[in-house]
Amino acid sequence: MTLVSTELKIEVLADPDALGAKAEPRITLTYPVLESRRHTAFLVAGEEKRVILSRIRQRDDSLPATHLRPVGSLCAFVDAAATQDVA
Repeated sequence: MTLVSTELKIEVLADPDALGAKAEPRITLTYPVLESRRHTAFLVAGEEKRVILSRIRQRDDSLPATHLRPVGSLCAFVDAAATQDVA
């Protein structure tokens, strides 16, 4: 399966159904796991994420995402709905 947008092509490496894995709405990774990666990314989608995205951009220390300090690159993939009217 391939997901395509105008700026990004993502190859899905494994189909959970083919592996017999149960689909989960979310997974949890610890700071050491995230911070030790060469590439770390956030996916932010939907208008319900506007407020939290704004707080992250303002470096709100009460949010766990603002404490992440990876050794490699940190990217955020954000859709238009999440960025509309974000300061």
